[in-house]
Formats: sequence, C-alpha cells, structure tokens
Amino acid sequence: MKGARSIVAINKDSEAPIFEISDYAVVGNLFDIVPPLIEEIKKARG
Repeated sequence: MKGARSIVAINKDSEAPIFEISDYAVVGNLFDIVPPLIEEIKKARG
C-alpha cells in the first residue's frame, strides 16, 4: 500500500483500523461489494 495512489478498504467492521488510512471506505461484506464494483469499473472503462 505504500506506493499506492489510492487505497480502497472493504470491511464488515466499521471501526477497522484500515479505514483510518484508506482513501475510500466501504462497510460491508467483501463478497457482496466487490462483484458489482468490478462490473461498474468495466462499464466505466468501456
């Protein structure tokens, strides 16, 4: 993560320490969040 331009954190625990350093934070289940996120990224890229 040190060289990353953006950090996206997904965690079920809203108090997770990763949220303190992430640029984008989503509270939820990884398996519910990631598949639709990937689809939206694919649509945006064309």
